[in-house]
Amino acid sequence: MCRSTGATSCVSCRRSPARTKGCRTPSRGRQTSAISINGAGDNQNNQLIDGMDNNERAIGTIVVKPSIDAIAELSVQTSNYSAEVGRTAGGVVNIITKSGTNDFRGSAFEFWRNDRFDSKDFFATTKPLLNQNQFGGSLGGPLRTNRTFFFADVEGFRQQQGVVNRITLPAAKMRTGDFSDLSVPIYDPLTRTPFPGNQIPVSRFNPIALRYLALLPPNTNGGLANNFASQTLRTQNSQTADFRVDHRFNPANQMFVRYSYNNVATFTPSACPPTADGINPGCSGGPGFPGPNNTTAHNAQINFVRVLSPTLISEVRGGYMRADIESLPLNYGSNLSNTFGIPGVNFDAVTGGLALMTLTGYSSLGDSTFIPLIQVDNVWQTNASVTKTRGSHNVKFGAGYIARQFTVFQSASPVGNFTFNTQLTDNGAGSGGNSIASFLLGYPSQVVRSHSLIYPHYHTNEPNLFVQDDWRATSWLTVNLGVRYDVFTPFTEADNQMSNFDPATAKIIVAGRDGVSRSAGVNTDYGDLAPRLGFSATLPNSVVFRGAYGLAYFPGNMQSTSFMKNAPFIAAYGPVISNGTTGGPPSVFLANGLPTPIATDYLNPSGAVIAVDQNFKSTI
Repeated sequence: MCRSTGATSCVSCRRSPARTKGCRTPSRGRQTSAISINGAGDNQNNQLIDGMDNNERAIGTIVVKPSIDAIAELSVQTSNYSAEVGRTAGGVVNIITKSGTNDFRGSAFEFWRNDRFDSKDFFATTKPLLNQNQFGGSLGGPLRTNRTFFFADVEGFRQQQGVVNRITLPAAKMRTGDFSDLSVPIYDPLTRTPFPGNQIPVSRFNPIALRYLALLPPNTNGGLANNFASQTLRTQNSQTADFRVDHRFNPANQMFVRYSYNNVATFTPSACPPTADGINPGCSGGPGFPGPNNTTAHNAQINFVRVLSPTLISEVRGGYMRADIESLPLNYGSNLSNTFGIPGVNFDAVTGGLALMTLTGYSSLGDSTFIPLIQVDNVWQTNASVTKTRGSHNVKFGAGYIARQFTVFQSASPVGNFTFNTQLTDNGAGSGGNSIASFLLGYPSQVVRSHSLIYPHYHTNEPNLFVQDDWRATSWLTVNLGVRYDVFTPFTEADNQMSNFDPATAKIIVAGRDGVSRSAGVNTDYGDLAPRLGFSATLPNSVVFRGAYGLAYFPGNMQSTSFMKNAPFIAAYGPVISNGTTGGPPSVFLANGLPTPIATDYLNPSGAVIAVDQNFKSTI
């Protein structure tokens, strides 16, 4: 048996011949995995658990990942899908969980790895730290012989992993304004004349920049590039549990209920260590977004099967799924930007932290963009089907309904992004200059802030109908005929906090205002009819010939422009470009900070607009 760090589908689906080479982990913080099937995107598969939806809509991957000991069967369909399944441009992955039996059976395991068992990289002098434990067990058996059975499992994962970083920090001399080791001159932005000796006078230093530079550790080696190396510690702890009870009322009626739970807590460090007083410089260089990430998933399901006759079977399922995701920056909730003297940055918990300084050619400093991310995904679903066997035909028809509620808070740059390059300290014609010199003087070339003013609650529905006939036409030919009908309703928001662009009037329209629909003008696509046709022919000499044709429709990803976050629900500042390109004096200053985010007038918007075609069609 093989075990993996929570990437159940990745481990098992490697065996699928239709998968595209490679199996990646799209989010180490969430401990997810994904595969590409038939050349489609790895977020375009349909993930199921016990036949019900198990898709996380933010990045399009699996939500609940049962322990391997809880899996009875893993089905991977790569072609000739039954009309019973849709929502895929790649493959259909269905995890079937175990049930108990009349015999008590159990398992226990401990899978241990550490750096003592690892080989050293050819170019490395030491091995990165690794201490990993994956442990758990399962137990199943009868609660009532021949009638009621249970199965339960738990699994834990603990990992401490060293991350080797090599980044570029300002040299020691540069932190004091001495750029004499550079081969290019540093120019005074006010006069465009070189600083004598390439030395910036102390009187010209920006105090905010000095506070940032004071956070940095000493360089570990000389030189101007790749002059700092570190090994930081990434930690990840996860818990998985499943509990299932099966009950047979009589030979014709049986049911099961199941609950599954996952929790993953990850801390990703930055390349630079925190200071003695706990401030994290946020140096880029490590994997992912530095900071803590916590993901919790719940999945509950009830399934009832009734045998109406030897040739007629009905099945009804119902379920609820929830995913809570929280990714936070390293200095979340603090007032460090205000403390450092940058006004207007920290005004609530979400905008807490250290403003980002992007330094061209050097590691950035401060908290990352696009976090904090606080997301809750609720899914209610039900489906029912009837299977009828008559002669050489096996006909199955049914319907399903999925209601998704998606609550998310995320801003592109809640604490702002101050960019420094060579423009403000070159000669005005593109020669000379250095981004650290521009930073030390406090002259950014660009300042950007994009901050969401709302905590939206989106909603969409996904009803479907299908009929499938598997016809044994002859002793050597089987024909599969089916049709599926899907509807993916456009997103709505609980308080109509969405806005879209209307090309007919060239204006921003707001959901629920002035006669605009709650979907901000986006119409429901009722044309998603998906025929399916397949065959399997057994030819002489043990040759089997198969073929299939079909359509499947895929909903727009929730982490797309469908959010329609425009005025008046978002505050955008910038981009503002200083006069570096013209050789004039600076027009933007680090000391000025950021204006407090306020709603912009949607009747007179500025900047980019995120819009969705009002006749948006589901993708095929």
